[in-house]
Amino acid sequence: MTSSKEEPMHSLSDDFLNPTREPGTRTAKSEYLLPEIEERVFRRPRVNDELEASITGNRITVVAAPSGFGKTVAVSAYLDLAKAEVLWVTIPESGQGQTGLIDDLRCTITDLSNSLNAPRQLSAVKDLDGINTNRVSTKRKLNDVPIIVVDDFHLASSTLRDDLLNLLTSSSIPSVKLVIIGHSQILGSLSKVIARHPEALITGNELAFDTSELSILCRSEFTSLDPHKLMQDTGGLPIAVNLFLKLKRGNIHSDSKIQDILSGYVREHVLGALPREQSMMLQVLSVSDQFSSQFAVEVVGRQEAELWLEKFVSLGFMTRHYSVGGELYAVQPVVRKQCLKVLSGAQPELLKNVHKQAARFLEVGSPLVAMNHYRSAGKIDEAVEILKKRWVRLLLEDRYPEVTRWCSSLEERLSDDPSVLLISACAEELMGHRNVARARFERAQAQICSGQGDRTSQAILKLARLFLVDEQDEALAASDAVRQLMGSNDPVVAHDYAALQMLVGWAELRIGKHLDLSQELLFAATSEAEARGEILLEQRGKHHQTAALVLAGKHQQAKKLVDECRSQPGARSCPESSIWAGGAQISQGIMSFWEADFFQANLELSDLFASDIPASPFGAIARFYAAVNAAFSMDPVMRRRAAAGLQAIPRASLYGQDWSVYRDTALALLEEAAGNRSKALAIVGRYSGMRGVPLIGVSLASILRRNGDLTGALQMLAMHQQNPDCSYLRVSTLLTAALVYKNKGDAEAAHEYCESALEIGSLERIKLPFCDGDLAVRILLAEHLLRPTKYESFVTECLTYSQGSGLLDCLSSRETDVFRLLQTTRTVKEIADQLDVSVNTVKTHQRSIYRKLGVQNRREAQKVVA
Repeated sequence: MTSSKEEPMHSLSDDFLNPTREPGTRTAKSEYLLPEIEERVFRRPRVNDELEASITGNRITVVAAPSGFGKTVAVSAYLDLAKAEVLWVTIPESGQGQTGLIDDLRCTITDLSNSLNAPRQLSAVKDLDGINTNRVSTKRKLNDVPIIVVDDFHLASSTLRDDLLNLLTSSSIPSVKLVIIGHSQILGSLSKVIARHPEALITGNELAFDTSELSILCRSEFTSLDPHKLMQDTGGLPIAVNLFLKLKRGNIHSDSKIQDILSGYVREHVLGALPREQSMMLQVLSVSDQFSSQFAVEVVGRQEAELWLEKFVSLGFMTRHYSVGGELYAVQPVVRKQCLKVLSGAQPELLKNVHKQAARFLEVGSPLVAMNHYRSAGKIDEAVEILKKRWVRLLLEDRYPEVTRWCSSLEERLSDDPSVLLISACAEELMGHRNVARARFERAQAQICSGQGDRTSQAILKLARLFLVDEQDEALAASDAVRQLMGSNDPVVAHDYAALQMLVGWAELRIGKHLDLSQELLFAATSEAEARGEILLEQRGKHHQTAALVLAGKHQQAKKLVDECRSQPGARSCPESSIWAGGAQISQGIMSFWEADFFQANLELSDLFASDIPASPFGAIARFYAAVNAAFSMDPVMRRRAAAGLQAIPRASLYGQDWSVYRDTALALLEEAAGNRSKALAIVGRYSGMRGVPLIGVSLASILRRNGDLTGALQMLAMHQQNPDCSYLRVSTLLTAALVYKNKGDAEAAHEYCESALEIGSLERIKLPFCDGDLAVRILLAEHLLRPTKYESFVTECLTYSQGSGLLDCLSSRETDVFRLLQTTRTVKEIADQLDVSVNTVKTHQRSIYRKLGVQNRREAQKVVA
C-alpha cells in the first residue's frame, strides 16, 4: 500500500517472514510486539466497538474468519488505538518453527508475573497488505500486560493448540485477556468457550465492510468513487475492497489483474477451505442473487443445506437479510462471481440443470426470476410460457419496466408472438409510452383476427383491453368480458386468479361507475392473497379497497382498513412512481374533505400531485377533489392553486373515464364560490341528463340546491342511483328531499328526511352537505333542534362550523405567533427571545408552518399573507 509500484500478490498462506530465532532456543527475557499500523490504514469504529465489547466483557475473545477478511489488521488497529499493553504471538507456519514455542511463552509469562522487562522478538509478524513488520516501539513495559494475542492459531498443531489454551487460560496474571485470531476451522477447538460465551466470537460477518464505512472511506480518499457501486462489486469483503482501492490508487493497473487475484483467492481460501459437499453447495447457490432456505434445500437436494447456510453467513461467504416475505440469503458478490466461473468452466451441464431446478421452484413466487433461470439454461420457450401465465401479477407488482426489457430482448419469432406483443403493450402503457403500446396492441389484434393467435392469445387480448381502451363503454365491456373469462376453465385464468380479480377490481375502481362491484372484487382478491401468504398483493389490494370504500362513502370501514394497513407487520405503500400508488393517501384526503376539514384535506391531496403517473386514476381524482375542496374553503390562495391544477386533468376520455366531466364540475364549483352563479349553472345545465359517477352528480346537484332549484337537484341525484349504498349520495338526496317537503309545508316529512340524512352523516362523518353555505339547510337544522333528535351534537357541530377566513386557520395558536414574527425582520434567535423559547423550538414551529402552508422558505411564507 505504501508503494506506487505494483507489487506481486502472494498467496495468503505463504505471507509469513522467517523466524528471527533459531528453533529450540530459549530465552527467559522475551518481548512480543504489536504490528505497526500504517497511517493509511482505515480506522473502523464499528469493528473497534465490536472488539472492545468482546475483550472487555470476556476473558477470551475469538476472531475467526477465512483469509482475506483482515483479522490481523482489525485487531492490531484496535489495540494500537486503545494504547493497550499487548503480548503478541504469531504462530509460525512450519512445524519446526513451532518447536519450543510453548517453553518460550511459558518463560515470558513467568517473566511477566515476576515484573521483568527484557525485550526480544520471538516470532515474525504477518505483513498483510500494508501492515509493516516494523515495531510500534523498541521497548514496552511488560510487567502490566493485560492482553495476550495469539495470531494464526489455525497454523498450530492440535497438540500445540491444547497446550497454548491450557497455558494461557491458567496464566498466573489474573487480569490477562486472551485474543485468539485464526481461520474458521479453529472454532472446533474453541467450541466450549464459544458455547458458554457466544458474544465473545467475532466472525467474517462482523469484519466485512458495510455501506456506511465505504462511504466514509470514499469521501476521505476518492470523492469520485461511488460507495454503493463499491459495495455492489465487493460485498464489503476486505480483501476485495483493498484491491479495488489499490486499483484506484494506481498500485494495480488493470481490473483483470484484480479478477485473477480474486479468482485464486476464492478457489484456494473459500472453495478449497470447505468440505467438498459444502463447496459444491456454495457454487450451486451462486446461480441466484438471493434465495430462501427452502430454495437452498430444494435446489441442493440436502436437508442439512439449511444448517450450512448459517455456517456460510458466519464465515462471511453469505449475507442474510429480512424482507416482507421472510429471511433471505445471498452469496457474497465476489465469491458468487468466481463460483459461477468455476462451475460454468468445470461442469456446464450441471449449471444448466441447476438453473432449471431453480426456475421450477420459483415459477409461482418469483416468475421473472424463474424466467431468467430458464433463459440461462437455454430453455427460452419455457420462460415465455411462464410470462404468459404470470404477466398480470408482474404488472401488479410494478415489474413492468423489467417485463418491457425482457420482451424486447427476445428473438424475433418470440417477440412477434401475439401474446408477447400484447403483454409488452400493456407494460409500455403503464410506463407512459402510449404510442408504442397502441402500435403493438393493434399489431397483435390484427394477427389474432387473421387467425394467427391461439386460445391463450385470445384470452390475453381480453385482459389487455382493460389496460388499453379509453372510452367508458369499451372499458365496461372489457371488464364484463374478463369477468366472463374468470368464470370459465381457461388455463390463463387458473394460474393467477387472485391477480385477475385485483386487475378487474382496479379497472372498475378507475372507471368509477360500479363501486360496489369494485369493492367485492378487491375484497375477494385481497382475501385470497392473504390466505396464500402473498403479502405484497394483499397490501396492494387493501390500499385499493380503501379507495373504493371511500369513493363509495363507506368511511368507517375505510378508516378501519387504513388502521389495519398501518399496523400490519412489514407494511409498505406503493412507490410514488407506481401507477397503483395513492389509494390510501387519497382516502385520507377525501375523508377530511367530507368532514369539512379543508386545510387538512388540501395537505393530504396535494402530496399526490407530484406523481401524476399517466395510467393512475388517483392523481386526476386528487386534483379534482383539491379543486372542490378549495371552492368550499373560502381561501383565495388555495382556489388559485386548485384552478391551475385542473389544467393537468386530461381533457378527454382516458382509461374508461371521461375526465372532462370532472374538470367542468370542479370549474362550476369554483365559479360559484367566486360569485359567478350564472357561469356555474350554465356548466351544470350541460350535464343535466347525464348518468355517471355519484360524486359528479352530488357535486352538480349541490350547486342547484344552493341556488334554489330543488327539483333539478333531485332529478340530477336520481340519475346517479346505480350505487344506492353510496353514503354521500344518500345524504344529499335525503337532505334535498327534506328541503322540498319543508317548502311544501310538510314539516313532519321534512324533519323525518332530515333525521335520516343526519343518521348517515353522523355515522360516516359526512358534515359537508350540512354546512356548505346553504342558508336553507342551516334554517332546517336550527328548526330540527327544536324537535326530538338523536343527533343533537352532530347538528350543533354543523351549525357552529366556521369556514374561517383563510389559509392561516390551519396554524395552531403558537404557530400563529411564530408566523406573525416571521413577517418581520427579526432573526430566529430574536423571535425565540421574544417568545421566551429555544431556537430549536422556533425552528420546529417554522418547519410545521412551511409544511402546512405549502411553502419552502420564509420569503414564500410572507407572500402567502400578501
